[in-house]
This record gives sequence, structure tokens and C-alpha cells, in this order.
Amino acid sequence: MAEMFRVNSIAPLLVVQTFRELLVRSDYPRVVNVSSDSGSITRKETPGNYSYAASKAALNMITRALANELRSDRIVVTAVDPGHLRTDIGGPTAPDDPDDAADELYELIEDLSPGETGEFLARTGEKLAW
Repeated sequence: MAEMFRVNSIAPLLVVQTFRELLVRSDYPRVVNVSSDSGSITRKETPGNYSYAASKAALNMITRALANELRSDRIVVTAVDPGHLRTDIGGPTAPDDPDDAADELYELIEDLSPGETGEFLARTGEKLAW
């Protein structure tokens, strides 16, 4: 569980803190944390998966806190759920292709606006419940 938190929650925060000055100098700074539907407290309806779900819920809280902290620096901060992908975690029978999801995420990230800072989004741009 500790390793899952280090990778999914703590490391993204440390990356942003390390590169904050570069983000401030960017013309259109964005921080996009890759979360998961599993990290939504509102939407959690399945048992188990404690480490992953809790680490993504922590990432969501970090996203909200960073969004509020970095708003005055005009840095857009969001969390995104890429969907249920055919990956090691999603499994071979997952419905979504990672390459297709990557294309959709790229478009979403390119189109992010300051009004979306602090939001939890699906890769389609739909706002998700925290």
C-alpha cells in the first residue's frame, strides 16, 4: 500500500513542486494527474482494491489542493480518468484501447481551459464526481 501511495499520490505532487517555476514560465501551463474512477469516493461501489482506490482518491485530493494553490499562477490543474483500458491493470478484456484513449486524452489536454482547473474529468471531457 505504501508503494502504491508513493507512485500514485506522492510522486505527482513532488513532480509539480519540483517543476513549478518552469510551469509558471510556460505560456499555457497544465498539470494533468492521471486518476481513475476507482479514486472517486462518490462513485465507489465495488469492494476491495483498497491500495489502488485509496491512492487515486489521495491523488484527487492533491489535485484539488494544487488547483487552489496554483490558480493565481494561472496553472490549470485537473485529474483525468482515462477509462477502463486494456493494460496490465485493466486486463486483456477491458473495453478500451490504450492508443485510442491516448489520442482522446491528448485532445482533452490541448483544449483545457482555466475554468476546468480543479475538476475531475473523463477523457471525453465529462466532469466526474469526486
